Amino acid sequence: MKRVSSRQLPGLLAEVQLTPLVDLVLVLLLVVLVLVPVLREVKHEDSRDTTAQAPSSTIELSVAADLKLSLGGKNLDDSELIAELKNCVAADPNLGLLVRVPPELKTPALLEIMNALRSANIRHTAVTTDTATQP
Repeated sequence: MKRVSSRQLPGLLAEVQLTPLVDLVLVLLLVVLVLVPVLREVKHEDSRDTTAQAPSSTIELSVAADLKLSLGGKNLDDSELIAELKNCVAADPNLGLLVRVPPELKTPALLEIMNALRSANIRHTAVTTDTATQP
């Protein structure tokens, strides 16, 4: 039997092809060069107005853990909330509203309240958690 030395075996040669790599880099560069001007022109629908003024007055909407509402100390039902807010906005269009919610309030309930504020044309809103109910 004949012995084979390592000098006689063909060595494996691993090479990285640079052409596909350069093609990929050039295509990515082209995509970036095309997309950057396009993305700069896109204007967001919900962008903030830089000329917005601070609210002239603020009223507080308190939400209890059992979802009972109190607007400025006056207890309201869900059906009365939007009508009362629209009356307040009619009196002062630049009205601000502070929504005080308990920490355990679920997100869907808060979203329902925020949608009611949007339908009443409240422009300035702040939400805070009521820490007085925490132990």
